[in-house]
Amino acid sequence: MQCILEKVHGPFSNFIRAQTTSSIFLLVATITALWWANSAYSAFYLELINTPIGFIVGDLEIRATFKHIINDGLMVIFFFSLV
Repeated sequence: MQCILEKVHGPFSNFIRAQTTSSIFLLVATITALWWANSAYSAFYLELINTPIGFIVGDLEIRATFKHIINDGLMVIFFFSLV
């Protein structure tokens, strides 16, 4: 079992570290979002991206929509992964 993981780890690690990987994921996500937002399922898409999520710990309440998390959180991770 260890031998199989070692054979897979190298190519997978190189794929993830490649600069084109981030671009491919961003392109696929963009095309999917554009299709979804302009299809018959657009109402569900708008409902999903505007769904509030968060957590409460004592008096601290953190709440944001999926759209906010994607715009401010995941895009930061994406751009820092290019460095």
